Amino acid sequence: MESWRIQLFGSLRAHQGEETLSRFRTQKTGALLGYLALHGGRITPREVLLDVLWPESDLDAARNSLNVALSSLRAQLEAPITTPGTSPLGQVLITDRTTVRLNPVAFSTDVAEFEALLRRARTDQPDIELLSAAVELYSGELLTGLYEDWVLGERDR
Repeated sequence: MESWRIQLFGSLRAHQGEETLSRFRTQKTGALLGYLALHGGRITPREVLLDVLWPESDLDAARNSLNVALSSLRAQLEAPITTPGTSPLGQVLITDRTTVRLNPVAFSTDVAEFEALLRRARTDQPDIELLSAAVELYSGELLTGLYEDWVLGERDR
């Protein structure tokens, strides 16, 4: 199965083959996908996600909101299980009771590619082709339309 290409510059979009996702159950559901994608498949404790995405909610309500958002993302991003007892080929979300992450082999992002091109271009003689390719990827500010503190911090970076 083809991996997802998640665009974080400009409005959040996820592409897989001919399919494009640009609408999510709630803005927080999109923000959750953006956060997980921006962190490149690193394991994130659920408690961190609760603090980042639902800081004003009481703990039980925040946990419920996270579970609903994860379920919604799973329905949009993953192929249904067709054989009982097997996991879907397209598993994108890897979760357990305490952590969440995106499967690193199931997605790529424009931001990670942008940063990799910039790292490769940093030499005594900057590579204009690599810098031009990085500029082509930049299609607008990071996660346009999201104004959570973590987004603003990353946008400044």
